[in-house]
Amino acid sequence: MTLRQQLTTLSDAQLVQEYRNGNSPALDALVNRYKPELTKYITEIAGRKPAADALQDTWVAVITAILDGSYNEEQQFERWIKRIAHAKAVDAWRTEHRFDRGE
Repeated sequence: MTLRQQLTTLSDAQLVQEYRNGNSPALDALVNRYKPELTKYITEIAGRKPAADALQDTWVAVITAILDGSYNEEQQFERWIKRIAHAKAVDAWRTEHRFDRGE
């Protein structure tokens, strides 16, 4: 079994810990696990055009929180990342609509 295959069997908390310990493929495993669902969710809220930026902003916030220690394993990762994605999608929607009105 390859390292990538092994990582897919780990829990979210284990992947977060692996990433904190310098194992960057652990982040890839988290991205692969959540990207389809987050992309769909963000697109439904923000629209297709701003969704890519909102998804990227979500991952930047996730990585920052993991590395700076503000994310702790007591939080359920899936709920936590979805809250971040929701906030970034709403921000993207607001930005898109603010510019649509010519402001």
